[in-house]
Amino acid sequence: MNNEQITVDCHIDRQYLIDSYYARWGSLDDDFTQKLDDSIANNMRNFTFTFDNEKMVKLNKDKNEVNTFYYSQLFQIQEAKNGFILFSNNMLFDFLSFDLFKPADLVVVKKYLTSYLGKNQEPRIATIADYVVDYNRVYSLLRNQLKNTKKNYLILSVFLLFFCILYVVINNNLLSAAITLSAVLLYLSFLYNDY
Repeated sequence: MNNEQITVDCHIDRQYLIDSYYARWGSLDDDFTQKLDDSIANNMRNFTFTFDNEKMVKLNKDKNEVNTFYYSQLFQIQEAKNGFILFSNNMLFDFLSFDLFKPADLVVVKKYLTSYLGKNQEPRIATIADYVVDYNRVYSLLRNQLKNTKKNYLILSVFLLFFCILYVVINNNLLSAAITLSAVLLYLSFLYNDY
């Protein structure tokens, strides 16, 4: 198999941020763009990406740091309308515009990435299509919460009965009677509330 290496240089500036966020989400607020651009350190702006048939090597030219990402271990690789989005996890991504590549190099890189495009390496557990919060969902949530509260009533009433016995032993009848009454009320609440 061909193991040709393709190298592209990338400079992180305001236009890069606009292009990458439009590729990922389709929009970007102008104020947020400016704040994001201002927050990037000067030693985190110049990168070189090298591609071969199994991995991408990311070199921070300012700090001379190298990170290697095997395609099979990336969270996801997406091909957007104007470039590649390479996710190292479900939040962090690098965007490489098609304009950075020579036409022949772009064909080779697309061939390297073809079998990985759009596949999540960490699959979703579940998706809920068309989830709508309505009266029934809110009611179900409250019922579940009250069932848990009902169990807490039982536990609390048992503890209060224990303390009641303890206060009877040390001859504090008024406090013992108050705790007993609280325990009985909590236990009755447990018995008669069928949520």
